[in-house]
Amino acid sequence: INKDKSIYGMMIQLPLPEEFGDPQHHIDLIFPEQDADCLTTHNLGKLFLGDMSLTPCTAKGIIDLLDMEEIPIKGKHAVVVGRSDIVGKPVAHMLLERDATVTVCHSKTENLAEITRMADILIVDTQGYSFVSPGSFDANFVYASHADCIESVICNGKFVMRNRVVPNEAQILKEAKETLKKLL
Repeated sequence: INKDKSIYGMMIQLPLPEEFGDPQHHIDLIFPEQDADCLTTHNLGKLFLGDMSLTPCTAKGIIDLLDMEEIPIKGKHAVVVGRSDIVGKPVAHMLLERDATVTVCHSKTENLAEITRMADILIVDTQGYSFVSPGSFDANFVYASHADCIESVICNGKFVMRNRVVPNEAQILKEAKETLKKLL
């Protein structure tokens, strides 16, 4: 697949079943220029060195939504709840690169509601959704997703997106297994 010029990008749906072993091994089989999730060791290194030429698609989408809604980032306090490699960590770094002050919270964070109420921008990734309750934020921008849908995107107090369902997990897993077999 890597050598097929008609394929512009690919990703491995995570988490992988245990029988596949170390997920990073499989991710690093993808050529960096075809890494749609920006999860290869090479591309993550570039991202964290400030090279934004290839960024994880969900994190980039969040930044693009902020820009599209003209939500200022520079100098704002952004709180990211969740530290996943696909959303939390990359979006936190991308916000830092845009001169936001960033606080990353997770399941072990104490006083989470207090911290999220201080946010100008609140990003809640799929791993952190269950930790934030209604009323625990007063931010200009909120992105929250969990399981198989984007729960909500709120900009300046208005819902931009609500309950957008993504493909079913069984189909994604089946396609991921077929793709991995081709790579191996």
